[in-house]
Amino acid sequence: MVITVTEHDIKLGRSNSPDACPVALALKRAYGKNYKHCTVSMFGIGVRDINGFFHSCRLVPLPIMNFIDKFDRGYPVEPFESVLNLD
Repeated sequence: MVITVTEHDIKLGRSNSPDACPVALALKRAYGKNYKHCTVSMFGIGVRDINGFFHSCRLVPLPIMNFIDKFDRGYPVEPFESVLNLD
């Protein structure tokens, strides 16, 4: 799946928040009505859908890791797209 972190996600996102950071907001939008909850960190990403299935990614793509690191430390970030392979 391709996730797109937008300027809107960046403005609404909260740093150091696994379920409300810009990447989490982008995942919520990508899953649409099938989304229930997600957890995002530099070490893994997990999404639970409305059917109770848990989709995860233990090898977080470098662009996402770099974004999370910068955003959480308060550095300027820009919108981006990245491929995310969830099991």
